[in-house]
Amino acid sequence: MRRPQHIIEAHSMSRLFILPLLLGCATLQAQQPATALEPTTAAQAPTRDTSYIDSQGTAHITRVVPIPKTISPEAQHRLSRPEPDQGPPQSLTERRKGTDAYTARARVEWTRLCPNQLVEDKVAGVPVRIVTPEGLPEANRDKVLLNLHGGGFNSDSGSYTESIPIAGYSKIKVVAVLYRLAPEHPFPAAVDDSVAVYKELLKTYQPSHIVLYGTSAGAILTAEVAARLKQLGLPLPSALGIFSGMGDYSRPGDSMAMYSLRGLSGHLDPPNPERALSEYTGGRDLRDPVLSPIFSDLHGLPPTLFVTSGRDLLLSGTINLHRAYLNAGVDARLVVFDALPHAFWYDSTLPEAIEANKMMADFFVQHLSKWALVCGEAYPLGTARRTRLVQHELLVANRNQLQHDELMASDFHLNEHPLIAFVPTLDPDRAKAFYRDLLGLRLTSEQLPFALVFDAHGTMLRVVVVKELTPPPYTALGWEVPNIQNAVATLAARGIQFQTYPNMNQDDLAIWTAPGGSKVAWFRDPDGNTLSLSQN
Repeated sequence: MRRPQHIIEAHSMSRLFILPLLLGCATLQAQQPATALEPTTAAQAPTRDTSYIDSQGTAHITRVVPIPKTISPEAQHRLSRPEPDQGPPQSLTERRKGTDAYTARARVEWTRLCPNQLVEDKVAGVPVRIVTPEGLPEANRDKVLLNLHGGGFNSDSGSYTESIPIAGYSKIKVVAVLYRLAPEHPFPAAVDDSVAVYKELLKTYQPSHIVLYGTSAGAILTAEVAARLKQLGLPLPSALGIFSGMGDYSRPGDSMAMYSLRGLSGHLDPPNPERALSEYTGGRDLRDPVLSPIFSDLHGLPPTLFVTSGRDLLLSGTINLHRAYLNAGVDARLVVFDALPHAFWYDSTLPEAIEANKMMADFFVQHLSKWALVCGEAYPLGTARRTRLVQHELLVANRNQLQHDELMASDFHLNEHPLIAFVPTLDPDRAKAFYRDLLGLRLTSEQLPFALVFDAHGTMLRVVVVKELTPPPYTALGWEVPNIQNAVATLAARGIQFQTYPNMNQDDLAIWTAPGGSKVAWFRDPDGNTLSLSQN
């Protein structure tokens, strides 16, 4: 039986490029048919739009797509390059050889724009490339950006092209992880290598001074590593960058059947999910919460920038994961560049690539800088003047951004944003044991020596480490429960002592009934902060 096809045509001047498509999953690797076919010619190319939807809902289409004028002349020229839609199969060895040659040239081109010092090294036994930008400011020496490169998980197309421009525009050192590649090393080898490097960096850098990011396979890996860090209870970085990625191997989106690595030009095989996925996934359950982090608990992840483009084969994957982050309450931002193909920001000749890389770098710098402003607990007690000076400097540095920020908007309302709760502690180890092990809150991040971060049913709770503490004489935190007797009995069995107060007429479980019928019971954490349970 003949399989249904989509055909999209890209029309540029006198050229017509035809791209055969089939709904389903497209591999991130080089795609070639089992037997070579002849490239489509201009004489064979359809010249009108057609559309037919069959009884299964599959679309059989052709489209004539002019190059838009919304993109730069350089981008228009790139999209107009002829690229045959058929050709001889490419072996993995040939792919890796070609990728290595391309990245060597790209290293030279990007270094002209962003001078740097690049060294090869190992961190936690994993090979890395360390890119230090020329003119690294003293204030940035305690910060680092961790890059997970692209390349379809079977080659390295990004350890230069993703690290050199970001280091140059952010003026922050980048460590690019040369993780083990598939098919020799399927999932979770790349995740394990990346986590190992991150854990080693935590010995030198505060987690609030680390950013994790990647493009393509590296963007997918960034989301996977973030999910794994949460599973391990490790402190999360200050921000994530997911640039043309996805988070769901089980449900490929439209764009993987619509676009090739080059957008509307070049070769695209009819989708074959088994072949496309098996080299990396290694037979794992495609809904594994690390392999496909869209199925993991995304609450409490750090601010994340998503970037993709209109002809990106991972357009669907990027926007679907972005929406999942938003639904989990993450500060997730999405930028989509019109018309451009997958990972166009690798190309140093495109103005849009310069814009995209600067946008990524600015996002990282902004969140590495804002951390001190938002989290005042980062500074030891007794240094209020220093805190005020830092806050003032950050406000001045960000004044232009703040003019456009939602905090300055006339329709800004805090009821549209998640609440964050704060409780102080003198001893983070005791606090962790109490809030995690006794109360059952999920520890999402250890940002020591500053704070422990918990997820309290969707509300972020920051247990802030302080040097001095006088517990306030009022309730600091409270939970509403459906059955207060059961809740009190359960916590009491874990060793929590509930408080009694004179003239409060509490029952045997130390539960007080208010005149209106509400019931309340109070207890304290190890630092003496008063907490409560209530039933209304």
